[in-house]
Amino acid sequence: MVVTHEFGHLFGSRHTHACIWNGNNTAIDGCGSCQENADPNIPGCNWCTQPPVPSNGGTIMSYCHITSAGINFSLGFGPQPGNVIRDRVANGSCLSACDPCPPGMAFDIYSKDRPYDTGVEPNPDTGWMWISEDIWIRQTLDGGTTHQNPEYKLSEPNGVYVKIRNRGTNTSGCARLKVYFSKASTGLQWPTHFNNYYQNVGGTSVLHGDILGVADIPPIAPGSSVTIELPWYPPNPADFTTDIHHFCLVSRILSVNDPMYNEVSGPISPNVKNNNNIAWKNVSVYNVDPNDLPAPASVYVRGINRNGATNTLTFVDDGLNDDIKTPLYEVAEVELEVEPELFNRILEAGFEDREGIKILKENTFLITQNKMELPNIPIEYGETFAITFKFHLFKELLDGETLLFDVLQLDGEKQIPEGGERFVIVNGKAGEVQRTNSEPGSFKIVPNPNNGVFKLELENLTNGSYQVFDVYGKIVLEANFTNEKELNIDLSKGKEKLYFVRINANGIQLSKILVKK
Repeated sequence: MVVTHEFGHLFGSRHTHACIWNGNNTAIDGCGSCQENADPNIPGCNWCTQPPVPSNGGTIMSYCHITSAGINFSLGFGPQPGNVIRDRVANGSCLSACDPCPPGMAFDIYSKDRPYDTGVEPNPDTGWMWISEDIWIRQTLDGGTTHQNPEYKLSEPNGVYVKIRNRGTNTSGCARLKVYFSKASTGLQWPTHFNNYYQNVGGTSVLHGDILGVADIPPIAPGSSVTIELPWYPPNPADFTTDIHHFCLVSRILSVNDPMYNEVSGPISPNVKNNNNIAWKNVSVYNVDPNDLPAPASVYVRGINRNGATNTLTFVDDGLNDDIKTPLYEVAEVELEVEPELFNRILEAGFEDREGIKILKENTFLITQNKMELPNIPIEYGETFAITFKFHLFKELLDGETLLFDVLQLDGEKQIPEGGERFVIVNGKAGEVQRTNSEPGSFKIVPNPNNGVFKLELENLTNGSYQVFDVYGKIVLEANFTNEKELNIDLSKGKEKLYFVRINANGIQLSKILVKK
């Protein structure tokens, strides 16, 4: 404990009872004899209010070992001290970027920005870049290819999938994939909103963006592709006040043998367009019960341009070169509720009721036609506003029918897209049937946690195989099974405390976490 604690200090972290955390200079816990001053060179106590002692134990940088709570090593450094340490390493002036790939034969691998993307740099497509079909989420590690919204749960991870293609003439060599998440917004900056980014929510500092996962990319033959799977536990929706489940994902392919074409700090959209190593997913799916209205959907609008303070919001229902059979406004109206301050700014910018868009009530607009705009809205750099959409359908959707709704944020002067979000509305009953058909079996780990000796209880899984991975992705056990209800497994000699169990059967993949006592 002492060695780990002191290394935490050497890598830049203060005690958790110091008055420097939570985005408002308060303490994380009250395990210290006093609350330390924000300035470490100024001695003294009671600089800020003393929080309670955590009931489930303190983290490594706490003094909870002097209380009955103790230190819970399974909590590690905790989110905030851990991020300080990672940030110190990432920005250390004495360190250079560590490239795991030695120089070798050049290759060209990429992920598509849009359906017709061939990997040309920069992408000549004039459409929005945040709808990549080469990135998708599944609510379980089932290998499915239909995008779902991420789901908060502790029992098992969501699956993030990234397809990587080889457009060159050489088989690809050493390369690494890094995937980042950020709370979705029509305005996002790289790397600010994807790297240890916190935002105040109700007086509490909440993580809104960080790296999601890293994976080595296997060799890809010319003209071929691979799909990388990364497990992800999304943040708790209870930590957010609006837009509780919608996240933006950015994937980056890194290799000295396939360098970035032109990546810069600033709005994420130009980086995606200019570099075929970068792809962007900002899509939310809403299942609609034909007998009810879809749930409200919220997004953030954020100022990201240091040189210009006005923005135009545009609302589009026919996509861009998308195969749209039913434009949304033929079967629905959209109610748009904005924060009062943003509403006042829209009015001050000269908004007037017109055909297709009008003020419905205070802070609320009604949109009934495609490509309606709210122009010249003054939004300063770093300002963030929430807006909420309600989709009022006056016609039932058929099974499998899909509606698109894009929210675009444009530079107010140049009228070029800075970012946006896509909402996909589908028939809810059809969606339920699809999920049932794609997950026909299940399994349980009994008991879990365990001492390494356990059973896999199988339901509706006949011929297949299982694999057990350690936390580093190494297979420690694997075997096939045929017409069995239970599989007895002995992992008692394993040294790790956390494993992933994956079953491949009936054409699907199912995964669960195993905890060893």
